[in-house]
Amino acid sequence: MPKIKIAQAAQIQNERTHIFTLADGKRVALRQMNETIYAFEDRCSHDDGEVATGPINEQAVVECPRHGARFDLKTGKAVRMPAIMPIEVYPVEVKNGEIWITIPESAAS
Repeated sequence: MPKIKIAQAAQIQNERTHIFTLADGKRVALRQMNETIYAFEDRCSHDDGEVATGPINEQAVVECPRHGARFDLKTGKAVRMPAIMPIEVYPVEVKNGEIWITIPESAAS
């Protein structure tokens, strides 16, 4: 599974979503909540629209701003319709002030 350096830790502000575009065009969002950084693909599984601009509650659940689908950022699981499929979430590692995410082979292609 490829690891990708996505940002410097100093760039990420707590309780703010940051969106990055990878070399393959995939948009990945980072959201720090207290000591945890979540990484997820900025694509709703319901209609392929952007999801990262939606509100994120204290339980780390993001709501798609288009149709109200909700996703758990810990697992990617859809927790409210109209979405039934999960979104991609990525393991995050902070090392030497850099944020790295791991992209599964299936998601990298």
